[in-house]
Amino acid sequence: MVDLTALKTEITTDPESIGYAPHVATGNQNEIAALLNTVNQAITVKDTYLDKDLFLASITPAALVLATSSTLLQSKWDRIIAFVQASNYINLSHPGVAPLLTLAVSDGILTQQQVNAIGSRSGSRAEQVLGVGTTVTIDDIANALRS
Repeated sequence: MVDLTALKTEITTDPESIGYAPHVATGNQNEIAALLNTVNQAITVKDTYLDKDLFLASITPAALVLATSSTLLQSKWDRIIAFVQASNYINLSHPGVAPLLTLAVSDGILTQQQVNAIGSRSGSRAEQVLGVGTTVTIDDIANALRS
């Protein structure tokens, strides 16, 4: 469910000067939706859930470091990676994930920058304002502007 108050505020105040006003004036809700839903390279959002393959791709640099690490470190991370491979997805907000990624940094197999990038992607203005994964429909826009 889209927060109609936040959506109306976004459209009517246009704080990022995206250019909603002419489309509001002409009633072109399709164009307003397109402006809100278009992915923008300047907007970064962070997904909460990642498909395991995407997560594994994000931690690929660890494999390169582990190849030259001690047998003990390799063994520890082989077990951890096996748990990841057995999952369908990774919930980045789970309380066990952050300490695991912190451990990867302290073990020297990932950098903090690499960890920070996990789950990050370009997003839309709708996602930035209304939440990751949000897509605004023309009905949402009509209801927001009527509210």
